[in-house]
Amino acid sequence: MNEIEIRPANVKDFPTIVNLNLAAIKATAEMDLAHLKNLHHWSEYHKVATHKNRVVAFLLVIPPGKSYPSQNYQWFNDQYASFLYVDRIVVDEHYIGRRIGTALYRDLFSVARKSGVKNITCEYNIKPLNTTSKIFHQRHGFKEVATQWLDNKTKQVSLQVAQV
Repeated sequence: MNEIEIRPANVKDFPTIVNLNLAAIKATAEMDLAHLKNLHHWSEYHKVATHKNRVVAFLLVIPPGKSYPSQNYQWFNDQYASFLYVDRIVVDEHYIGRRIGTALYRDLFSVARKSGVKNITCEYNIKPLNTTSKIFHQRHGFKEVATQWLDNKTKQVSLQVAQV
Protein backbone atom coordinates (compact mmCIF):
# COMPACT_ATOMS: atom_id res chain seq x y z
CA MET A 1 0.00 0.00 0.00
CA ASN A 2 2.29 2.72 -1.30
CA GLU A 3 -0.12 5.49 -0.27
CA ILE A 4 0.82 4.93 3.38
CA GLU A 5 3.51 7.17 4.81
CA ILE A 6 5.23 6.75 8.17
CA ARG A 7 6.41 9.86 9.96
CA PRO A 8 7.07 11.11 13.50
CA ALA A 9 3.94 11.97 15.47
CA ASN A 10 3.40 15.62 16.37
CA VAL A 11 1.08 17.53 18.67
CA LYS A 12 -1.40 18.15 15.84
CA ASP A 13 -1.87 14.36 15.59
CA PHE A 14 -2.74 13.93 19.27
CA PRO A 15 -6.55 14.29 19.04
CA THR A 16 -6.67 11.68 16.27
CA ILE A 17 -4.33 9.37 18.21
CA VAL A 18 -6.56 9.63 21.30
CA ASN A 19 -9.62 8.82 19.17
CA LEU A 20 -7.91 5.85 17.48
CA ASN A 21 -6.97 4.53 20.91
CA LEU A 22 -10.52 5.01 22.19
CA ALA A 23 -11.92 3.07 19.23
CA ALA A 24 -9.58 0.17 20.10
CA ILE A 25 -10.11 0.33 23.87
CA LYS A 26 -10.97 -3.39 24.16
CA ALA A 27 -7.47 -4.24 22.95
CA THR A 28 -5.46 -1.50 24.62
CA ALA A 29 -5.41 0.69 27.72
CA GLU A 30 -7.22 3.97 28.24
CA MET A 31 -5.41 7.11 27.16
CA ASP A 32 -6.60 10.68 27.36
CA LEU A 33 -4.76 13.69 25.97
CA ALA A 34 -2.82 14.34 29.19
CA HIS A 35 -1.62 10.73 29.33
CA LEU A 36 -0.66 10.82 25.65
CA LYS A 37 1.44 13.93 26.29
CA ASN A 38 3.31 12.06 29.05
CA LEU A 39 3.79 8.99 26.86
CA HIS A 40 5.05 11.15 24.01
CA HIS A 41 7.49 12.86 26.39
CA TRP A 42 8.86 9.49 27.56
CA SER A 43 8.90 7.93 24.11
CA GLU A 44 11.92 7.35 21.97
CA TYR A 45 9.83 6.32 19.00
CA HIS A 46 6.36 7.71 18.37
CA LYS A 47 5.29 7.52 14.76
CA VAL A 48 2.08 7.61 12.80
CA ALA A 49 1.04 6.02 9.54
CA THR A 50 -0.93 8.31 7.28
CA HIS A 51 -3.11 7.73 4.25
CA LYS A 52 -3.78 10.83 2.16
CA ASN A 53 -2.50 12.95 5.07
CA ARG A 54 -4.95 11.32 7.51
CA VAL A 55 -3.51 9.50 10.56
CA VAL A 56 -4.68 5.88 10.35
CA ALA A 57 -2.30 4.21 12.83
CA PHE A 58 0.27 4.96 15.47
CA LEU A 59 3.07 3.22 17.33
CA LEU A 60 4.35 4.53 20.66
CA VAL A 61 7.55 3.06 22.12
CA ILE A 62 9.40 3.85 25.37
CA PRO A 63 13.09 3.17 26.13
CA PRO A 64 14.41 1.90 29.47
CA GLY A 65 14.93 4.12 32.49
CA LYS A 66 11.82 6.30 32.27
CA SER A 67 9.47 7.05 35.15
CA TYR A 68 6.52 5.49 33.35
CA PRO A 69 4.41 3.81 36.09
CA SER A 70 3.08 0.92 33.93
CA GLN A 71 3.49 -2.47 35.67
CA ASN A 72 4.35 -4.10 32.35
CA TYR A 73 6.95 -1.47 31.46
CA GLN A 74 8.46 -1.70 34.94
CA TRP A 75 8.76 -5.49 34.62
CA PHE A 76 10.78 -5.13 31.41
CA ASN A 77 12.79 -2.28 32.91
CA ASP A 78 13.76 -4.58 35.79
CA GLN A 79 14.67 -7.49 33.50
CA TYR A 80 16.40 -5.96 30.46
CA ALA A 81 19.12 -3.36 30.03
CA SER A 82 18.62 -2.91 26.29
CA PHE A 83 15.04 -2.75 25.06
CA LEU A 84 12.34 -0.66 23.51
CA TYR A 85 8.89 -1.14 25.02
CA VAL A 86 5.91 -1.03 22.68
CA ASP A 87 3.37 0.74 24.82
CA ARG A 88 0.75 0.55 22.10
CA ILE A 89 0.19 0.06 18.42
CA VAL A 90 -3.23 0.92 17.05
CA VAL A 91 -4.52 0.75 13.48
CA ASP A 92 -7.82 2.32 12.42
CA GLU A 93 -10.36 -0.49 12.05
CA HIS A 94 -10.97 0.51 8.41
CA TYR A 95 -7.29 -0.09 7.62
CA ILE A 96 -6.76 -3.42 9.38
CA GLY A 97 -5.39 -6.07 7.05
CA ARG A 98 -3.39 -3.65 4.93
CA ARG A 99 -0.09 -4.48 6.69
CA ILE A 100 0.23 -1.02 8.24
CA GLY A 101 1.16 -2.50 11.62
CA THR A 102 3.83 -4.57 9.89
CA ALA A 103 5.20 -1.46 8.16
CA LEU A 104 5.40 0.33 11.51
CA TYR A 105 7.16 -2.65 13.12
CA ARG A 106 9.64 -2.92 10.23
CA ASP A 107 10.49 0.72 10.75
CA LEU A 108 10.80 0.25 14.53
CA PHE A 109 13.07 -2.80 14.17
CA SER A 110 15.25 -0.90 11.68
CA VAL A 111 15.59 2.02 14.10
CA ALA A 112 16.40 -0.40 16.94
CA ARG A 113 19.11 -2.17 14.89
CA LYS A 114 20.72 1.14 13.95
CA SER A 115 20.66 2.20 17.62
CA GLY A 116 22.12 -1.08 18.90
CA VAL A 117 19.00 -2.00 20.87
CA LYS A 118 18.83 -5.74 21.59
CA ASN A 119 15.13 -6.35 22.32
CA ILE A 120 11.69 -5.08 21.42
CA THR A 121 9.21 -5.78 24.23
CA CYS A 122 5.45 -5.66 24.53
CA GLU A 123 2.50 -7.39 26.10
CA TYR A 124 -0.94 -8.44 25.02
CA ASN A 125 -3.97 -9.66 26.90
CA ILE A 126 -4.33 -13.39 27.35
CA LYS A 127 -7.29 -13.15 29.75
CA PRO A 128 -9.38 -12.00 28.02
CA LEU A 129 -7.45 -13.15 24.94
CA ASN A 130 -6.57 -10.60 22.28
CA THR A 131 -6.23 -13.09 19.43
CA THR A 132 -5.38 -10.44 16.83
CA SER A 133 -2.46 -9.13 18.86
CA LYS A 134 -1.25 -12.65 19.66
CA ILE A 135 -1.12 -13.62 15.98
CA PHE A 136 0.40 -10.29 14.95
CA HIS A 137 3.20 -10.50 17.51
CA GLN A 138 3.95 -14.17 16.83
CA ARG A 139 4.29 -13.26 13.14
CA HIS A 140 6.91 -10.68 14.10
CA GLY A 141 9.06 -13.03 16.17
CA PHE A 142 7.84 -12.22 19.67
CA LYS A 143 8.10 -14.94 22.33
CA GLU A 144 6.53 -15.08 25.77
CA VAL A 145 8.98 -14.54 28.64
CA ALA A 146 6.46 -14.24 31.50
CA THR A 147 2.84 -13.51 32.38
CA GLN A 148 1.32 -11.27 34.99
CA TRP A 149 -2.09 -10.39 36.39
CA LEU A 150 -3.31 -6.79 36.39
CA ASP A 151 -6.32 -4.78 37.54
CA ASN A 152 -7.11 -6.85 40.65
CA LYS A 153 -6.63 -10.06 38.68
CA THR A 154 -9.29 -9.19 36.12
CA LYS A 155 -6.77 -9.13 33.26
CA GLN A 156 -3.73 -11.29 32.52
CA VAL A 157 -1.04 -10.32 30.04
CA SER A 158 1.63 -12.20 28.17
CA LEU A 159 4.97 -10.35 28.38
CA GLN A 160 6.69 -10.71 25.02
CA VAL A 161 10.20 -10.13 23.64
CA ALA A 162 11.55 -10.13 20.10
CA GLN A 163 15.28 -9.98 19.57
CA VAL A 164 16.43 -7.34 17.13
